[in-house]
Amino acid sequence: MDLKLRGKRALVTGSSRGIGRSIALSLADFKVDVAINYLRHRSRAEETAQEIRDRGVRALLVKGNVADPEDVAQIFASIRAEWGGLDIVISNAASGVLRPARELTLHHFDWAMHINAAALLPLTQNLLEMPSDGEKVMVAVSSLGATRAIPNYTAVGASKAALESMVRHLAAEFAPEGMPSGWETWLDRSPAGVSVAMFFLRLFLSAVIFAAIGALGGVIGASLFGRKPLPPQGANVAP
Repeated sequence: MDLKLRGKRALVTGSSRGIGRSIALSLADFKVDVAINYLRHRSRAEETAQEIRDRGVRALLVKGNVADPEDVAQIFASIRAEWGGLDIVISNAASGVLRPARELTLHHFDWAMHINAAALLPLTQNLLEMPSDGEKVMVAVSSLGATRAIPNYTAVGASKAALESMVRHLAAEFAPEGMPSGWETWLDRSPAGVSVAMFFLRLFLSAVIFAAIGALGGVIGASLFGRKPLPPQGANVAP
């Protein structure tokens, strides 16, 4: 299936391992150049980068904490210096303390909020300033804890709910610039903007690595080129 993603450039935050790594490799399968963002796991990031290169596309390692606006600016500066621009950002990096609410502190809460939700703002702002080959796409990876009560998930769940609210507000802000809003992802309905087409994917922690990881490329392709994505078989699509 040709999704016309060949030659696009993507940044996947927190992609040295786990879900982020799976997303990065899936994008590489669609011939997308991928910037691998990591903070501590350089050796894993290098392994992921090599697997991407083995797929015949470019890989770039960019170290940085997405909760630090200066780090985020440097990440984008490095990508611009190497590749000249960027088309896709997958906001995947996440962190948080899994504890009963009685044991949580405001430090735990602030930590989850900064990394899981607030980081989307500087990522979006920097993407808006980057040259691109057409529409830009921002994907925010959320979890079912944004809308469901999960044991020991209070801080992380609240941060993911905030993330999804940010997606809606940011997308609504960009929608008046010309691109219709309200197209569907296979898991939820989100508005899209002309400069940044934004939506979120809900995942249950790291246990879910997409029923069909290649379908992510379908959603990105649909967003970039104005086609409605086809959901994976058996997926629940918002009416």
